[in-house]
Amino acid sequence: MPQSVPRSQQPADQEPRIRLYGLLSVTRRQYLWSLLATVSVLAALVPAWSLFGREQLRQYLLSQRPGIVSWLDYAPWVFAAVVALEVIEACVVLRRFGRLKKEAKSQRTNPPFP
Repeated sequence: MPQSVPRSQQPADQEPRIRLYGLLSVTRRQYLWSLLATVSVLAALVPAWSLFGREQLRQYLLSQRPGIVSWLDYAPWVFAAVVALEVIEACVVLRRFGRLKKEAKSQRTNPPFP
């Protein structure tokens, strides 16, 4: 899943980067900000679901998009799956950042011989 950017492309003083899904090259700080944004959106969905109520949403969707109503029963399970996948992704990515930090620290203390 996450891949590190080759060291030859990184200056020595730059924070390590990894590639998420082979698409985005992010630093740890950038990843933590995106994780915070994701958690905030997911946390906002729980009260929204509770405040607006399932029946009100069902009535609204029946008038606007009747095909979606049958999928409404699965919304809590989909939400739980998204949260679980986000936790797994965060563990994998943060572990990778920790490994890169440890490698960078060991290279500073034990530079390779020329």
